[in-house]
Amino acid sequence: MVCKKINYSALKTASPTETDISEILRKFFAEVRTGIGQALTPSTLTGISAAIQRHLTCAPFSWNINTLQENEFMS
Repeated sequence: MVCKKINYSALKTASPTETDISEILRKFFAEVRTGIGQALTPSTLTGISAAIQRHLTCAPFSWNINTLQENEFMS
């Protein structure tokens, strides 16, 4: 999988808004590709989404958000 390096500085702030996180994730999913430049399959994107959700809800972040179900993240 190939993608541009994501600037995680917004995620490191004390309390980023859901809009900030949504924008970062939107850009990530728009740019992520396979090693040969093809789009990822829907099931792969679902797996990545679930991994991001687990990461954001566990330490060190421990945020009370749901990137898989909240309307802010559906786009």
